[in-house]
Amino acid sequence: MRRRLCVAVFVTIFCACSHGGVQTVPRRTVIVHDDFTYTVEGFRVKHDARALRLEVALRVANRAKRVPYVWRDTIAYVADARGRRYAPLSHDVIRIQAGDTAVVMLDFALPRDAHRVVLRFWDGIFMGDVFDGLRYARSAVALY
Repeated sequence: MRRRLCVAVFVTIFCACSHGGVQTVPRRTVIVHDDFTYTVEGFRVKHDARALRLEVALRVANRAKRVPYVWRDTIAYVADARGRRYAPLSHDVIRIQAGDTAVVMLDFALPRDAHRVVLRFWDGIFMGDVFDGLRYARSAVALY
């Protein structure tokens, strides 16, 4: 019985991951990750002599009733039209209690030739994500 359950969970995760491609969504779209949500409140592009600096204000909400959520800046990353990925410059960690919300500021350095950049997320697979088809990991917030 346990083996069948493991196989069923694996098949569900595999189907969820392979179902559909990336969906680009506009800023302020609420992205649901199990009991937690991510919403891009705004972003700003600054031109540097060597690179583009991208600052993103992200609202992270914990809709769980009991468990805290540990946000790490490395959950978010930026991808460009060529498929290149960029990690945030900061590595902050914030503990968000059940029912609370926090706004985090993410800072990225991108090459000047980066175009049509999107913000994406990866924080593993929680049970709610399996039932949701891993939609949060396939969502990309347009930052252009």
